[in-house]
Amino acid sequence: MQVKHAIILAAGKGTRMGEIGKILAKPLWPFFGHNLLGLQIKFLHDKFGIERFFVNTHHLAEQFSSFNSEKISIVFEPNLLDQGGGILNITKKFNLWDTPLLINNADQFYFFDREIFMKGLGKLEEASVVLFGLKVKKTEGYNELIINSKDTLEGIKKNEDVSSVGFDTYSGMALIKVEKQEYQNEALPLFKSIGNFEEKTVLVQKVEESEYYDFGKLSTYFDLCINTKKIIEKNNSNKVTELIGVDGINYCLSYGLNFRSDKKIKSDKKIVLDQGEIWSDGTNLSEKINIK
Repeated sequence: MQVKHAIILAAGKGTRMGEIGKILAKPLWPFFGHNLLGLQIKFLHDKFGIERFFVNTHHLAEQFSSFNSEKISIVFEPNLLDQGGGILNITKKFNLWDTPLLINNADQFYFFDREIFMKGLGKLEEASVVLFGLKVKKTEGYNELIINSKDTLEGIKKNEDVSSVGFDTYSGMALIKVEKQEYQNEALPLFKSIGNFEEKTVLVQKVEESEYYDFGKLSTYFDLCINTKKIIEKNNSNKVTELIGVDGINYCLSYGLNFRSDKKIKSDKKIVLDQGEIWSDGTNLSEKINIK
C-alpha cells in the first residue's frame, strides 16, 4: 500500500495567535523566508512522498488563494466542520473514498524514522484509522490515549484525569482510509466520526524517538523562531533547520527575526512581520499591529 494524498487541516480561527492572528491566517505565518503551510507541504512531500495535497480553510480563506495549483487544492469551509467533518468534506468532494490518506495539522511538524511511518501504513490494512502517537508528560496538558496490548485505541482520558507522569497522546498526524458513506456537511469531531473507536478499529503507531514542533499558539511560535535562530547562529542543526534548508538559514543570517526582510534584527526579543511586531519583556509577549 502507498499513500500519495494528504489532507492538511488549516481551518482554525487563529484565536491562539493573538491580535496578529486576527489579520493573518496561522498557516501563513512566516518562518525564515518560508511560511508554515509551504513548509508543511515540503515536509510531507520530502519525508513521506506525498504528491497531492488538499487544504481546508475558513478564517481569512482568501489569503490562501496563491496555493491553488494542479497539486494543491484549497477547500473553503463557510462553516467550520471540525476535524472529522473537514476530512469527510474533502473525501466526498474529490472522491477519495477507500484511498489511503495522510492527515496532518498545518502548524505541527512531526519528525520520525520512515520505518515507523511504513509500520503505520501496514496497520492501515486492518484499521480505518492509524494514529501516530506522541510521548508527552502530563504537565504539557495533553490528553492520554488508552491503548491495549494490540495497539488498539480503547479510549481517551482527559489530562486532568491522567495519573501517569508520561504517556502517549495523539500527535495530530494520522493515516486513514474512509469507506464511502453519506455526509451532509455537518460538523463532526474526529473521534465521533471516522475515528470513532467505539465502532471502528482505530490503531496507534507508537513513536519512541522523534522531534516534534508545534507552532499552534503565539508563545510556541515565538519560542521556535528564537530557538531556531540561536541554533543557526551557533552553526548547529536540527530537523527544522534541515527543513528550511540553505535558503532559510541564509535568510536567518541576513535578517535575523525580521520577516519583512528590510534590515537585520540582532535582538532575540522581537519578531517583525508585515502585519506587526511581537516582543517579549522576559515574562510576557506583547504585540504591535501595523494598520495598512
